[in-house]
Amino acid sequence: MNTTKRNKTQKWLALFIAICLLFTAAATTRVACGASKSVNKKAHRAYQAQIKKDDAEYEPYQYLRYVYKDFNGDGIDELITYPGYGYCTEILYTYQNGKIKKLKILGQGEFDKYYKKTKVLRCVYGNMGHYYTEYFKFNKKKLVKKAKQLEIIDQNNVSSFQYYVNGKRTTKKKYNVYVKKLTKGDKARSIANLKWKKY
Repeated sequence: MNTTKRNKTQKWLALFIAICLLFTAAATTRVACGASKSVNKKAHRAYQAQIKKDDAEYEPYQYLRYVYKDFNGDGIDELITYPGYGYCTEILYTYQNGKIKKLKILGQGEFDKYYKKTKVLRCVYGNMGHYYTEYFKFNKKKLVKKAKQLEIIDQNNVSSFQYYVNGKRTTKKKYNVYVKKLTKGDKARSIANLKWKKY
């Protein structure tokens, strides 16, 4: 076989291998998608039991509100329930290894924003002159606090602020730079605008 024919054969072989890899990747994606949907159905069934439990435990004044949303991007929804009490306004759950895991309880506040690409959640809460804005990032199924702003309002109605990044106090400038980096290229979406349901 001369050099020209050998080069053509190698090119066709490389093209064939590339096509095979492409179809294999597509099939793998379909299988993974199907598995996620199956697990998501199981998660929703488990969440229904948790919603019923929260409704019985906290006995909301009118009704319990709840919403499903895949915040960490793994194809399986998280759950937020809204009992609406001061000490327990919202509860965030995830579904892991066939079990429900409670990630965060918020008192006197709410999860107000989420960032889809960067898998970041923001919450705001506070009372008695102490008001917090916190940013959490999903690390798979774990929720890690990354940044916090604390506003303290004194008896004269004067505000002072403290800023924290990864648990360490910092300046306002460094805090803002970090938050911008944390949510880089992403858009803040309103959690209040999701499809909440009533139980």
